[in-house]
Amino acid sequence: MKTICLSLIGAAFFLVPQLNAAVIAQWNFENDLNDSSANALNMSGGAGFSYSGTVPGSVINPGGTPDTASYVPGPKATPISLAANTLMTDTFSRGSFTLQTFVYLTAVTNFQTILWNESGSTGSYFSVGGSSSYFDSYNGTGTLSSKTAGTGLSLNTWHHVAWVGTYTGGNGTTVQYYEDGVAVGSVLFLLQAASGTAPRAHIAPSTKDWQIGGTAGNPFAGMIDMLQLDNTALTPAQFNVAVPEPGTLSVLALGCGLLLARRTRRSNS
Repeated sequence: MKTICLSLIGAAFFLVPQLNAAVIAQWNFENDLNDSSANALNMSGGAGFSYSGTVPGSVINPGGTPDTASYVPGPKATPISLAANTLMTDTFSRGSFTLQTFVYLTAVTNFQTILWNESGSTGSYFSVGGSSSYFDSYNGTGTLSSKTAGTGLSLNTWHHVAWVGTYTGGNGTTVQYYEDGVAVGSVLFLLQAASGTAPRAHIAPSTKDWQIGGTAGNPFAGMIDMLQLDNTALTPAQFNVAVPEPGTLSVLALGCGLLLARRTRRSNS
């Protein structure tokens, strides 16, 4: 019995992904716009946004607190924003990364942007929609470099989406898109410098503030929850999905403890 319990507890801990190894930012939207990572990249501003008690199930919150709220974007002329910072810019443009979140769409549109950054002719967009999903990146000349199209997400249900960028030096950055943990499409970014003379093998976000929750021309119709950015390429097994709720491990440990205690009492009687 002791061996079985230890094995079960060990297996449960093995299922929990290594979520805190290289977290750049983590917005859980627990009735606030704060970043729960050590970097404190808090969002601010916006107008008309709200929070909903509708949240995805079967999710473990890396911060160890219950997931009780999600973010409902307001008018897109004034989305919530984060001041331009080198942590996020370097994560996207100088190495591997993972951006993941849960979305709940209530309408079909061309695309609904989750996280974006654009200034003039340079920028990046992480977007989903009822018909397709994207990662767009513009170089310094305003040219659309590439995008990856997904299969489209069904409405009125939670979906996990993720973009995993793997940087391979001169070969560029390959961005793999996932829907509910399943690889859908990928794209290789090998950008040219603004002068057009030398290859620049990385994505090119602008120096403008980062925005969450759609654009003025493409409103986000739905909810967003648990948006997380890592500076490493995670595997699907490490995504924030299909893992025990925070209470599961403690309940399992308590159950095993009671069984072991009962067995001990019987052995001593």
